[in-house]
Amino acid sequence: MFDIVFYQDKKGKEPVKLYLIELSKKKIKIVALN
Repeated sequence: MFDIVFYQDKKGKEPVKLYLIELSKKKIKIVALN
């Protein structure tokens, strides 16, 4: 359902942070799984 992952904003405004990945989240780049 939900996984906690590190993601980086595609616009580069936000640094890598924890985010709840959703099924519809396709605008983010998964950089690392933890």
